[in-house]
Amino acid sequence: MEYWMSPNPVNLFKTGDFYDVVGNVWQHTITPIYPLQGFEIHPVYEDFTTPTFDERHDMIKGGSFISTGNEALYHARYAFRRHFHQFAGFRYIKTDREMEVELHSEEISDVNVEMNLKHHYQNNNSYVMELAKTITDKVGAKAKDTKILTVGCSVGRVPLELSKAFKESIGVDYTTRYFQMSTRLKEKGVLKFKDIDISLDQLGIDAGRVELFQMNPENPD
Repeated sequence: MEYWMSPNPVNLFKTGDFYDVVGNVWQHTITPIYPLQGFEIHPVYEDFTTPTFDERHDMIKGGSFISTGNEALYHARYAFRRHFHQFAGFRYIKTDREMEVELHSEEISDVNVEMNLKHHYQNNNSYVMELAKTITDKVGAKAKDTKILTVGCSVGRVPLELSKAFKESIGVDYTTRYFQMSTRLKEKGVLKFKDIDISLDQLGIDAGRVELFQMNPENPD
């Protein structure tokens, strides 16, 4: 970045036995982008990151000669589809191990999202509400000292509802579109999707005791 606003030969700047990568081109990896511990959706960029947590976006590491701001830092990590090749480089590693990257195909339409939001939040007699009530009644007075985990929580109503009685309620789902809806509602307290309006205040829910995570429960690592 200090010399030319263009990519350079990788062996131009040598330091000992190593060559400079930072400030040249983005470094492509075969690692799917994933949220780090403590990840939160920024209110200004609601849809910037979570759509890439689908295992179809690989991580590229900063920063290229064309980068600005934090993208120019060597620890910058961003996600792009695998066909993206602008200002990109590769670091080759020879290994006898066969590299396997699990791909996850996720096709969740607006219709699916709308249907689940209505089922979870607009029908208080739904299976979702009955499930939360049954669990709460079963645990009884012990709930106030108990942490509870909901696997496959979809758009988040069950863990949110369980937070009324339990010490801490944790929800896990693998689907990016559903995770977007639940985390947006938790962080803002309100959610509007098409003709659906949801308010945690109106539902009597305090999201402070709720944690939501996107992960594959069959492979939590």
